[in-house]
Amino acid sequence: MRRLVIFCALLAACSPQSPSGTELDNKMDLSTDDALGRVQPGTINQAAIDDLLANQPWSYSSSKDDISSRNIISAATTSTNSVNFSPPYDGGSTLQIYVRNHPRSGVDVILSVSRGQIVCDVSDGCPIMAAFDGGKPQRFTGRVPSDYSSSALFVSPSGRFIDNLRRSSRAVIEVGFYQEGQQQFTFNTKNLHWPPQPADL
Repeated sequence: MRRLVIFCALLAACSPQSPSGTELDNKMDLSTDDALGRVQPGTINQAAIDDLLANQPWSYSSSKDDISSRNIISAATTSTNSVNFSPPYDGGSTLQIYVRNHPRSGVDVILSVSRGQIVCDVSDGCPIMAAFDGGKPQRFTGRVPSDYSSSALFVSPSGRFIDNLRRSSRAVIEVGFYQEGQQQFTFNTKNLHWPPQPADL
């Protein structure tokens, strides 16, 4: 069985609100590069596939930014647990971590929920708590995208967050949701290659 995780694209101009008002490109290719695409059918069993996914939770992609003619590089992973919200967002919601290097806006970390509404103040941002490998919880700030989407947050400072991802094998991230309070999502963060190697793309 092949497992394909599809990441939802953030709609409209997707950038954090900031004093500079910098607009990011709205083309975010969050679809995964199937980690098993190079494996011939029938050559491995389900246990081998599960082991591969457990040790390679990150998917990598590269797409061209037509304005700059340079590549947008990304790495993405999905939470290993889901949270059940009330209707109309019931059915199980997952959270994605999306690390992106955009030629015109630099490196960002974006959290995106599959269904649900994240609560975050447009001006002041909102707290994001994260613990890596069971360590002391760390506080980060979430910023609303420029299209005011309630399904995504930009994480600041992105550099410190990425450093923790690169050193860890497990992360727990807590985000606040409308009428649902604070919810926690667990991630397998093993073996993040950032920046990605050519073989990853």
